[in-house]
Amino acid sequence: MAVLDFLFYEQLAWPAKQMKAWFKEEKAVRIGQSSVVSHKLHTMDPAHPEEIKVMQALDAGQVFYRRQDCNAIFHMDIFHQCGLIDHRQVAKAIKRNIDIYNFHQSVQNGALISRGATMVMPDWIDVQTGVGGGRVTGSLEYGKKASLRKAHENHIHIAAMIPDEHMASLFYLVQAVEEVILEAGLELRANEKITHDSSVGNGQTDLSAYSDCSDSYLIDKNRNESPIVRKQQYLQDTADLMEEFDSAREIKEFLQTVEHQSDQEKLSKNLEAKGHSRQVLNWIAGMGIVTIEKNRVTLSRYGRDYKEYMEKFLPDVENYIKRFYRLLKPQTENSGKSKDKPCPAQHHGIQGQWLAAAERDPKTSLAIAETIQAVAKRAGQRITAPLKIMAGDLRYHKRVPRLKNEICILIDTSASMAGSRIRAAKFLIRHLLLSLPDRICVVTFHENIASVQVPFTRDYRQVEEKLKNVKAFGSTPLGLGLTACNNYLTESKPHNPLILLITDGMPTFSEGSRDPVSDALMAAQDIKKKKFGFACIGLKPHYDYLQKLSDAAGGKMYIVEELDRQALVKTVWTELQR
Repeated sequence: MAVLDFLFYEQLAWPAKQMKAWFKEEKAVRIGQSSVVSHKLHTMDPAHPEEIKVMQALDAGQVFYRRQDCNAIFHMDIFHQCGLIDHRQVAKAIKRNIDIYNFHQSVQNGALISRGATMVMPDWIDVQTGVGGGRVTGSLEYGKKASLRKAHENHIHIAAMIPDEHMASLFYLVQAVEEVILEAGLELRANEKITHDSSVGNGQTDLSAYSDCSDSYLIDKNRNESPIVRKQQYLQDTADLMEEFDSAREIKEFLQTVEHQSDQEKLSKNLEAKGHSRQVLNWIAGMGIVTIEKNRVTLSRYGRDYKEYMEKFLPDVENYIKRFYRLLKPQTENSGKSKDKPCPAQHHGIQGQWLAAAERDPKTSLAIAETIQAVAKRAGQRITAPLKIMAGDLRYHKRVPRLKNEICILIDTSASMAGSRIRAAKFLIRHLLLSLPDRICVVTFHENIASVQVPFTRDYRQVEEKLKNVKAFGSTPLGLGLTACNNYLTESKPHNPLILLITDGMPTFSEGSRDPVSDALMAAQDIKKKKFGFACIGLKPHYDYLQKLSDAAGGKMYIVEELDRQALVKTVWTELQR
């Protein structure tokens, strides 16, 4: 397996140049022994799986994504021994290798800080295996159709939009996929022969087995669709864009800005000033909303229609986003305000009165599955007649009201939280406000300031308005933040308060002493003395300190790989259901 270092990158210049020449001739190339790459459709005879036929008259982008342009999409098939490969592991490996490639390419070309430099975007890569598929940066809940999964039990399909100057990244993709295949205990399968078929045929290639719903950004959105389909696309794109934007209104304002300001450099500076990532324009271009040519950014036809829809129906879009926030509640949890707990069967000695007994206590209900399990366990191996339910078999669920919390979300808004992390924290606030009956307050800390941004409230509009002003910069005065929480909760006297701390680092600023670490621990001890609930969500590098902090506060610590919105939502619900 190749080692992905700078030497590996430097050695790819000549192979990448050769591949580019072959692709211009509308031919496929083999990378290693098991991977076939082209801009065309690939077919295989099951009787001769070692031979791959490349259909030169069928463009992969046009066939798979109904695109109007040609040679925009790379089609890659990596063949392996028949077996199931977890597409999530493939997506994870691809994202990792693309990050490595972008770093190598940027350093090699001195483009590390250049706004105009292009990069390979993982958003423009789709995957399909015998387990499932979808956009590698998406939910990966697609590609579950039985015929589609069956067709990919012997190979992994990759479709990617990659600029010509980044042809070398194809080698990084192959390395990522082959690594996952080998780790799954399957062998790579060699392609012994590639043939090119230039015949047009009857133009009716049957791909029904390969069709399925998709979240791909490679689909041509400028084609004509029914109003219902187009509306759903607008709403889905808005939900996706909420990864980068704070609100649907901000998305609308961005689209209006693009209409009047086409200079890529100025738009990039404007986006960066608002805390967006440097490559957000390329991402939006990949979604088909804007086009970028010669440092000019313009709305595509789809983008213009999308802007018009946002201007006309913004309240409807905002309501859709609110529903989207609510739906992110982990499905393993109960969605109601109370949860079931098993309680012992109540024995009255007379068959047929069990439901009546339960009806007398509205907090209990018959647990059918548990009752049947009890019957089966009692009967054991002696089943000779229809089973009878006895009094002792009955099991009930008891409805236990959820203990209400008033939640104080304490957010680290230091410089390291800028970008996706602070947006994820804001996302969590909106989600909890829409998913819980509890009041929520927000306290932030950065530089030498800790302040209550949002007092306890259930008013969504008030929270939305305040969150617009939350920016990330400066140092990390964690002690100040904990003290501000303590003081506010003491003054406001909420019912059963729970402090949720979200931080990505160690305290780096102290107002009262020269030791910010000790200051934060002392403030945490005050939380424990006042018997406030406490939970901390942080990153692995700071495990030891966050554990000490949580112990001092008498609370619980949760460590996540990254402070993204899915991790925050899942972690907070775990804490609330304890």
